[in-house]
Amino acid sequence: MGMPIQPQQLPNDINALKALVAEQAAQNHQLLAQKQAGDQENARLNAKVLTLQEQLNLALARRYAASGISSCSISAWRRLSVKPCCRAVSNTIIAPR
Repeated sequence: MGMPIQPQQLPNDINALKALVAEQAAQNHQLLAQKQAGDQENARLNAKVLTLQEQLNLALARRYAASGISSCSISAWRRLSVKPCCRAVSNTIIAPR
């Protein structure tokens, strides 16, 4: 995308103006398609993150249930749960510091 065209830079020829408008419409259509593809990819990745967070929470629950901690409060489980601000690095979820 370039800088906006100033009115004094516009051509006086009607056909040149039509071509300019058609070019801008095509560029807008292309950008909209790219945005929609990006939105779909973001939705897919967000769903994957939620799935991985749930899998991690279940694994933590199994781990701590297996270690003999039987009387754990809800607040203690929440502290163990992965928060949405986790970062994904090399297919591994890393809890916030």
